[in-house]
Amino acid sequence: MPKIAGPRHPKSHPDRDGWSPEEASSALIELAENHYLSINAEAEMFELGAGVVLIAPKPH
Repeated sequence: MPKIAGPRHPKSHPDRDGWSPEEASSALIELAENHYLSINAEAEMFELGAGVVLIAPKPH
């Protein structure tokens, strides 16, 4: 697998477009968590709400 080039500028440089290993890892973890939540949102909603029925009051 080819290596991705690292940043060309120091962290403080305004045009720095590279990420440290910690920044890349954190971003990937956040992306994976958000993806997981989006895939399972509907199933989670039904699991958490199982057995709960909400009835809105009828307007008079």
